[in-house]
Amino acid sequence: MADYGVMFMVFRGTVMNFDALESWYHKTGKEILMHGNMSTTKSLDTALRYSMCNTYSGPDVSVLFVISIQNNMGFSGFRLNDEKYTAYPGEQVFLLGEGFPVNVLKVEQDVVIHNKNKNLKKFNNKKVTIIYLHNDSCF
Repeated sequence: MADYGVMFMVFRGTVMNFDALESWYHKTGKEILMHGNMSTTKSLDTALRYSMCNTYSGPDVSVLFVISIQNNMGFSGFRLNDEKYTAYPGEQVFLLGEGFPVNVLKVEQDVVIHNKNKNLKKFNNKKVTIIYLHNDSCF
């Protein structure tokens, strides 16, 4: 297993209804096991596109998961960074395994995006709800 600098960060963007978002507030401060496999990316641009924060105008909420992962002895997942495994290796996908343990640190609603990165300027002044998760479990 490769060493990704002991800790690394991945993102996931999605659109979520208010009831589902509310359940994340109740999980704050708790360790939970993620349901199913979770596709994440090291690319903030890719995750923000999937959150649809710059295009969506419906009743649901644009959400960005920010997940820090401890990597002392590996992590329960798979990197999809090669054309043998994915048609989109540039998206830098990390597939997190069923039951991946995370601590729900915080839910921050209506965060207005401000950045100086020219590749992310299309997201400036858009709102997104951020859910911060941390995995510190080694297997």
